[in-house]
Amino acid sequence: MFQSPLVIGLISLFPGLGYLLLKKWRKAIITWGLLLLFVTLFFLSPVESPFQKISAQLFFMVWIGQIIFSVNLARPPKEALDAHISPEI
Repeated sequence: MFQSPLVIGLISLFPGLGYLLLKKWRKAIITWGLLLLFVTLFFLSPVESPFQKISAQLFFMVWIGQIIFSVNLARPPKEALDAHISPEI
């Protein structure tokens, strides 16, 4: 129930929690590290500099990407679905 793609997608709106629910600790730590790096670059860059714009864009790319990847991890493999729907004779 808690590992359905819908639940994982909603929980992943908070970065890394979808990975934690799927027990992918390393991916969650990497996600948090990247997001922390980009937030730090954003706030330490001069105002209206290219680094500030790029770090903000990379932050949102990592945030949306981790939602997509965690939902894909929660989906069952297609072979398992086909085996249950139409068994081979």
